[in-house]
Amino acid sequence: MIKIQSIVDNTRKYLEDCIFRGDFCPGQQIKEQEIASLLGISRPPVREAMKLLEGAGLITRKPNRGAFVTMIDEKDAWEIYTLKSDLYEFATRLAFEKISDDEIRGLEKVVKDMETCIMADSPDVIRYQELNQRFHDMIIQVSGHQRLRKIVQILHHQVMRFSCMSLMNEVHLKDSLHYHRKILAAFKKRDMAATIELTHEHIMRGLDMVQEIIAKELSTMKSTGTETE
Repeated sequence: MIKIQSIVDNTRKYLEDCIFRGDFCPGQQIKEQEIASLLGISRPPVREAMKLLEGAGLITRKPNRGAFVTMIDEKDAWEIYTLKSDLYEFATRLAFEKISDDEIRGLEKVVKDMETCIMADSPDVIRYQELNQRFHDMIIQVSGHQRLRKIVQILHHQVMRFSCMSLMNEVHLKDSLHYHRKILAAFKKRDMAATIELTHEHIMRGLDMVQEIIAKELSTMKSTGTETE
C-alpha cells in the first residue's frame, strides 16, 4: 500500500510540475495511457493522481471526453486572488496575536533570500516564487489555522503557472520584493492595519499582472484556433 501511494504521489508531482512549467497547456488533454507509458507504470496510479489534481482544480474532467488541464480565465483569476486576499487578512489578524520575535526574524531571512534571487545576473524566478509562497505560508502557519492553509495552497496551485510568468516581468518582480519588505517592516512595528493593507495591495497587483497574461494567452489561442471548448 505504501509503495502504491508513493507511486501516486510521484505521478501527481510529475503532472503538477508539467502544468506549472507550461509543458501541459490550459485546455490540453491528459491521457492516462500516455502518462503511464511515459513513466513506466500502470494506469491505476495515474488515475488516482489525476483525481487528486482534479480535486485541487488543476484538471477538469469532461463527460465522454476525458481529462484536461483546467482553463483559467480572467474571472477565475479574480475569484482566486480576491479570496486569497481575504484569507491572508484573516491569517494576519490571527498571527498578530501570537507571532514571536524569532518568527519575525524567520520572515526577515526569507526576504533576504528573495533579495539574493533578484540580485543575481539572471534572477531565479522559480526560487523567488517558492520564497514568496514560503513568506505567506509562514504567516498562515503562525496563525495556527490549518484548514485555511490547505485552502490557500489549493488556490495558489490553480494560478501558480501564471504567477511564475508574472514574476518574469522585471518591474513586477521588483515591485513584489518591495511589498514584501514593507509587509515585513509593518510586522516589525506591530502595525496590523498596515500589514493587512500592504498584503491586499500586493495581491491585487499580482492579480492585475496575471489577468493581463491570461487575456493575452486566450487572445493568442483564439487567433490560432487552438482554443478549446
